[in-house]
Amino acid sequence: MNTEKPRKTFHPSLASGLLLAIAIPICAWAREAFNIPFTIYVNIYEPVTSPAMNTPYPYNVDFIVNFIAMCLVLNVIFWISCKMLLAKIPGKERTKTLIELLALGVIIVGTMGVVFHWSNDHANLLYTKQFSYNTSNLYAYLYFNDEFVGHTLQESALIGYFIILVVIEQLSVAGGRHLSWIDLPWVAVIVGVMAVDDGYAALHSETAIWMLVASIIMLGAEMTYFIVRRPKLLASPLLLATILANAAVIVQNVVFLLTMVISPWYPWIRIH
Repeated sequence: MNTEKPRKTFHPSLASGLLLAIAIPICAWAREAFNIPFTIYVNIYEPVTSPAMNTPYPYNVDFIVNFIAMCLVLNVIFWISCKMLLAKIPGKERTKTLIELLALGVIIVGTMGVVFHWSNDHANLLYTKQFSYNTSNLYAYLYFNDEFVGHTLQESALIGYFIILVVIEQLSVAGGRHLSWIDLPWVAVIVGVMAVDDGYAALHSETAIWMLVASIIMLGAEMTYFIVRRPKLLASPLLLATILANAAVIVQNVVFLLTMVISPWYPWIRIH
């Protein structure tokens, strides 16, 4: 008779969420290890000017690394996380296909966000070095595309990643085994990444109000789902983690409002 206890495997949805949560800061900070400047030479031909041969344009390897990490590596890891969880759902092929299409849509949004944010961020840097900060139309255009369009698309995609993973988790059979105390630090990692990205980081960009609204909506939807369907939170680590993370984002914003007061200046938008 075999008396050996079955080996406890890592919770599948926790593994998927943790894989994504760890990848987000690594991909976001990968560029910091590659500060290698170089010059690109561009030939400029415009009808109203004389041709300019070999015009120097400063660039850096860190921007290339950033695009590869955020547009390729992170999206591939998100896709792997989705497929890992989808494999736990028996049948429901149409539902799986719909989820995969939604995941592709979020990937496209995230990629657009990275391109808008970092392209205009680099142009913004070059502009302010030459002309300093000002209120010209050109600077406003660069700033808007960087801080508003880029950040909003990029951070919306990051919260979208976890929304999709939570949906897949709840479609899987019983959500897997219950969590043990050993699993809780891993849940905390997911909470921390979401809280920093949608809370602290957003408060340093122009997207705080949008991430606050998104967190309120997501938390409201999750609490409604919990009240109606009564899922076991200890068997649903992603649902548990995102509830805690959204609550943490809301608390951060409330603390900010209480200490800084609503301002017409960033990161809050005053509607007149």
